[in-house]
Amino acid sequence: MLSENLFIDTKADADKLKSNAFLNKVAQGHANGIIKAFGLSKTTDPDSDFIWVGTDKKGRRVESIYRGSEGLNYYDGPRWTNPSGTFGYGQGWKVDNLYRVDGSLMYRVQNSKGKLYWITASSKYVKVI
Repeated sequence: MLSENLFIDTKADADKLKSNAFLNKVAQGHANGIIKAFGLSKTTDPDSDFIWVGTDKKGRRVESIYRGSEGLNYYDGPRWTNPSGTFGYGQGWKVDNLYRVDGSLMYRVQNSKGKLYWITASSKYVKVI
């Protein structure tokens, strides 16, 4: 994204670009535009339990490399409790996005029917191919 907010061809514009308050408003405007363009949830709390991180792996397959007999948990929302189910070694879905949930990373993933789920993003348990 290229953003041209002002030109410094006038003293008034140059003074605005020296103002932290003005620059913060421009930055917030950019953030709001990105949130709207990508349909993200907006949080005003930096200590939120659920924060969008983003990923360059969007659209790629993420699959379980966990070999435990009980399978790897998946969730129908951004949380680490009350799993919706499990999936086994080699099973996977398409990466939709990456979030920090309660301090740890989770992929939001999409199954072949378009339904969204949440899984760990730990390389100890999953790999993106």
